[in-house]
Amino acid sequence: MRAGGSAGEAADRSRRRAEELERQLEQARRREAAFAKGAAGEAQTAAVLGTLVPEGWRRLDDRRWPSRRFANIDHLVVGPGGVFVVDSKNWTGVISVRDGVLRQNGYRREREVASAADAALAVSELVPAAHRQHVHPVLCFARDEPVTGWARDVMVASTSTLPSLLRTRPVVLDPAAVARVAATLAAALPSATGGSRLPAMGRASRQTYPAVQRPARQRGQQRRRRSRGQSGRSLLLRLAVVFAFVLLVTSGTLNTVADWAGERISERLADATQP
Repeated sequence: MRAGGSAGEAADRSRRRAEELERQLEQARRREAAFAKGAAGEAQTAAVLGTLVPEGWRRLDDRRWPSRRFANIDHLVVGPGGVFVVDSKNWTGVISVRDGVLRQNGYRREREVASAADAALAVSELVPAAHRQHVHPVLCFARDEPVTGWARDVMVASTSTLPSLLRTRPVVLDPAAVARVAATLAAALPSATGGSRLPAMGRASRQTYPAVQRPARQRGQQRRRRSRGQSGRSLLLRLAVVFAFVLLVTSGTLNTVADWAGERISERLADATQP
């Protein structure tokens, strides 16, 4: 009875384990499908932005997000109309913008709007001060259906409308400024994938302008992190010294006790062997 119960419990545990593994596998499949879909959307957005390059625009793809370790910026385009930080989305359903609110199938998507605005703000800190007001966030949806509008300060477009929207922006940068700003951003924002994808820039143009210095706030954060690291190493060193001293003292004490015990045993043995 007991053996049968144990076998049944083992079988039940195996079944639950198999179900958990199947659930994890399904989650992995969904993540893989989402990544593939997102990558396809980014490729479609990059393709339409590439049509602007012959017209004097510069494009940077898949760049690291300043001050965020695991985040990236899908696309940056710099041209006569300014600097545009483009977040590519490959959503399903109905996309609409009304009264400054972005919706997908009727549901508000405030988080994505805020994230696009944050990305543009981070990029604006890297360009010369005279051009920071010309940095704009963009949400671009990979679809042939026309999408246009503004969700607060974020331009909303689709791949079918984005090029025309950028071309019709007021001219705020001359060709020399476009080259300077694009080169600065290329140097300050390394590729998130380790390789450079700069179809409109040669190596010489990227080396002409050094990377801008990080803002004072970021430099202060780095100094505080270094200070905390040095303090931690100093504390570990002090603890190691104390621990070694304790071992030394303890070792000496044990040796003294051992010598005393040895002398006492020798005396007892000598007394026992005397007639």
